[in-house]
Amino acid sequence: MDNMNLFKNNEIPSEELLKKLSFRSSYGKSLNKLSLSEDLLKIVIDDLPVYHSKILLCDEITFYTSRIKSKDSCIKKYYKGLNKSLRFNSTSNDLFGFRLKVDEYSQDYPDYYRIVDLRNGKRENDGYRAIHLYYQLDNFHYQIEVQLWGSDDYNFNHWSHLYGYKYQSSEVLRQVRIEYDQGYIRNESEFIERMNYYGTR
Repeated sequence: MDNMNLFKNNEIPSEELLKKLSFRSSYGKSLNKLSLSEDLLKIVIDDLPVYHSKILLCDEITFYTSRIKSKDSCIKKYYKGLNKSLRFNSTSNDLFGFRLKVDEYSQDYPDYYRIVDLRNGKRENDGYRAIHLYYQLDNFHYQIEVQLWGSDDYNFNHWSHLYGYKYQSSEVLRQVRIEYDQGYIRNESEFIERMNYYGTR
């Protein structure tokens, strides 16, 4: 999901498209409030290629920047969630997703989405700022994630995913974000330089 689309209000994925892209877990039971288990991880991994095949048949997504999560990413997120005692839905909420660049964050989104504002609080320590929208057809289907990145957050989010988001400590990313907000980091090479600087201190 490296290339971003410019987002306009009428270009956000519609409920009709989300329904078409929804995928029912082969678990066969409600996914709501489940604890993590190796059995559930295996089901997700087995579902991924089937889900991917379904997505490839949908012509409407070619307009969007989208991706289906890799097996390795699912495994890493599972064990990270296990260490934090998260529930299954928290670690499988982005098996398939969109990432869209927005000029400005809206105050109003369609009610078929669950809205998670990550501009403050939860993700503040690693510098990531975004609004995530989640769609779930019902408790038997996996969630679909739509990440909205504002123009002021776009470069930092993109570079941190490439060079630091999954590899550096939150403290390193937080320090780099401070410099980014102050205008000291203006390009990718400066971002890498500051990541290396704080990462070796």
